[in-house]
Amino acid sequence: ALQCVAGGVDAAVAMPPAANIVTRAADKSMRYDMVGVLSFVLSSIVGTRPEAIKMAPVVLECARRGEQIKPIICFTGQHDEMLRQVTDYFGIHPDVDLKVMSAGQSLAQLTARCLTSLDELVAKEEPSCLIAQGDTTSVLAASIVAFYRHLPFVHVEAGLRTGNLQQPWPEEFNRRV
Repeated sequence: ALQCVAGGVDAAVAMPPAANIVTRAADKSMRYDMVGVLSFVLSSIVGTRPEAIKMAPVVLECARRGEQIKPIICFTGQHDEMLRQVTDYFGIHPDVDLKVMSAGQSLAQLTARCLTSLDELVAKEEPSCLIAQGDTTSVLAASIVAFYRHLPFVHVEAGLRTGNLQQPWPEEFNRRV
């Protein structure tokens, strides 16, 4: 397993045992480089400033392990300007920028754009898993896409639950899903 503990973030990603490598050779979630070394493709979904702050140590550690892990950094653009303040500070740049926000869109429209854009990303990149932090619409959509695509979803943290679907809204609903 990949264990990353940095900056208060503790995330674990299960890797298949060595015995399963041969039997999983046809599994597209696992990659083999030119010398036959197993690598893990991890797609990190980041949409807001708080997500970037908590995901930065995980993203940087994955990048440091470039021979073992191929990180795909995806910005949804949910809170683009505030997100960039943090990612610029940490030197994190997206491999994919979905730019899902548009003027006047409803929460349902944002959710639909996140779902379809993230699903297209997963279809194209074929990651081993999706990783995200928080309780935003971007994270909700990432978890649903992971579920629909039968991918592990690594959820770093979702905040404190209130038990009240109306407060905070829509975050409490997102946490439950």
